[in-house]
Amino acid sequence: HYEYMHIPGMDWLGRNIYDCLTPMQVSSVCDQLGIKQRLSETFALCGHNVSFAELKGIYEWQMVHGINLLCQHLEGYSIRGIRKRDYPPAMYCQQPWWTEYKAFVDAMSRESMVLAEGKMCADVLVIHPQTTAWSMYDGKNAEDVKNEEIEKVNNNLLSIMKTLEQKHIMYHLGDETIMERHAKVENGKIIIGEQSYSYIIDSACEILLPATQKLFDEFKEQGGMFVTADELPDNPVCDNGEITYEKRENGEYTVHYFVNTSKDRKTANINIKGRKVDIYTGELAEFANDYEFEPWGSLMVIEEDCSQKKSKKQEIITIDGEFSISKPIQNAITLDFCDYYFDGELQEKNGYVLNIAERANALER
Repeated sequence: HYEYMHIPGMDWLGRNIYDCLTPMQVSSVCDQLGIKQRLSETFALCGHNVSFAELKGIYEWQMVHGINLLCQHLEGYSIRGIRKRDYPPAMYCQQPWWTEYKAFVDAMSRESMVLAEGKMCADVLVIHPQTTAWSMYDGKNAEDVKNEEIEKVNNNLLSIMKTLEQKHIMYHLGDETIMERHAKVENGKIIIGEQSYSYIIDSACEILLPATQKLFDEFKEQGGMFVTADELPDNPVCDNGEITYEKRENGEYTVHYFVNTSKDRKTANINIKGRKVDIYTGELAEFANDYEFEPWGSLMVIEEDCSQKKSKKQEIITIDGEFSISKPIQNAITLDFCDYYFDGELQEKNGYVLNIAERANALER
C-alpha cells in the first residue's frame, strides 16, 4: 500500500531495537518509486526518563534504514489525568528538558535532510516472502503448525537481511505486487521503477506469483544472477559488522552514513577519504579512519573530492512584517467533555469522552 501514499509511513513503539524489517519495507518501495520522504512516528512508550542519547539511537537506527521524516510522538495540550501516562513521553512544554530539545531535533533534521537529498543505489534485491506466507496462512490461531512455518519463513528473511547488513551490502526488498506493476528486465538487470539490480536473493520464498516467475525467467535468460547472502563478498567500507551502513548518492556529493545501534562503544576502521559532518552545527571536519563510536553514536561522511566544491550563492530573504494567509487552514481541537446519547437517550451531560466507548461496549450490542 506504500505505493499509493504521498508520504509512506510507519511507527516504532518503545526503546527496543531488533530487526529492521519495517523501515526497510517502507524505504525499499520509496527508493524504487522515487518517493523522497518516508515518515516514522516514533518515541512512544519510551517513558519519561528516556535520554536524548536513547532517542538519538532509536531514530538514527531508522534513518540508516531509509527513514528521513520524524513524526514525534504526542504533543498534548495538557497532561492532566490519564494523559500523563498515555504512551509517554509527551514531546511538549511539560517536559523539564523542553528548552534543550531544539538542539536534538535540529541535529536529527539535518541528518534527515542530507539523506533525503541523496539516492540509494542498491545492486541486490531480496524477494519478500509475503506470497509464501499468504499461501500458508489459514486463519487459525497462532499455535497452529502452519503459523509456525510462517515464522520460519520470516526468520529466514531476517537472517538474510542481517547477513547483508553485517557485510555492509546495500539492498532493497522486492514486493511481488509492486514488481507486477513496476518491474521489467533489461540488459541482464531487473528494474523496479528507478532502481536496477544485478543480483536477486529469493531463498526466503517457496512460492512466487506467476508474474514474478515470468520476470525471473527473463532475468535468467539475460544472464542475471541468483545468489545467497553468504555468497556475496563483504563491502570493505567498514571492518566492524556491528556498525550499520548506508550510502546515498547526490549529484554533487556522496554521503556515507554509519550508525552504532547499541549501548556499547564500538571501534571501526572507516575506509573512506572524506570529511565528517558535525550534525549539531553542519560544519565539516577531518576524522581519523580508526573511529570510535559512542553508545548509540553515528558518523556521517561526505566524500573528500566532492566536498571541496564551492557552494552555490544563496539569496537570504527576510520574513519580517505582517502576512495574510492565502487560504483558510482547517484546524481541530481535542474534545474532552460532551453530552452523549445512546439510541436517543441522554447518558451523561458534560461527560468525559474516554468513558463513552467502554460504556457503549458494556451494552454488547
